[in-house]
This record gives sequence, C-alpha cells and structure tokens, in this order.
Amino acid sequence: LNRAEHEAFVRRRAECAESLRKERFDREAERWSAIEKNEQEEKERQQRLQADPILGRKNTSGQAYDIVGLGYHDTEEGRRLKYHDELIKWRGKLRANHLAARNHLGFNPITGESSFQLQHPRKPEPDSAKGE
Repeated sequence: LNRAEHEAFVRRRAECAESLRKERFDREAERWSAIEKNEQEEKERQQRLQADPILGRKNTSGQAYDIVGLGYHDTEEGRRLKYHDELIKWRGKLRANHLAARNHLGFNPITGESSFQLQHPRKPEPDSAKGE
C-alpha cells in the first residue's frame, strides 16, 4: 500500500511535469512561429516598397524647396510652390494697405489732404513655363 501510494505520487508528479513541459513547449513554438511570420511580413513589405517606385522613394523631400540652399526646385512643383508663396506675400501686403487705408494712414485729418499715396502691390504672375 505504501509503495503503491508512492508510485502513484511519483506518476502524478511526472504527469504534471510533462504537461507543464508540453504547455511551455507549445507556447515557445507559437512564439517562434509568430516571430517568423513577422519577419516574413517585413520581407514582403520591403519587396513591395522596392517594387513600387512611388512608395519606395529614396531620400526625397516632401516639398519642392531646398532648405539648405534656400531656393525652390527647378521643377513644376517648385514653380507652383514659389507662385503660391508669392501670392501669400502679396495678400499680406494688400491686407496691410487695406488696414492702413481704414485707419486713415496717408490722410491728414486737420488739413484734409493726403500726406502720401498708398500704393497697391502688383499681383504676382504665374511662371510662363507653368501651366496655370
């Protein structure tokens, strides 16, 4: 009886150890399969990026402006960006003139004459090479 109980105890302990080993083995196998799956997905992603010239652009800037040389690129996009920036500056000058006129700048209220004429800025023209 004592020997039978001891053998049953040893068998139960061995079964518990075996089930624990199997669980850990399965968990490790799942972990490695997930790692391999991630590596495979990353390889496929890199191949997709290399195959598509638009997605896989090398080190190109998002804007057609050279921040080192402080100039616009000599491309259609560079000309468009330059024209857009010139329009923004023009609108700022136009707004300054409107505010000055509304605040009676250039007008002498005592004598009633203009002290100097406000000059409206010229609207920038789009580049002739540009299609706008």
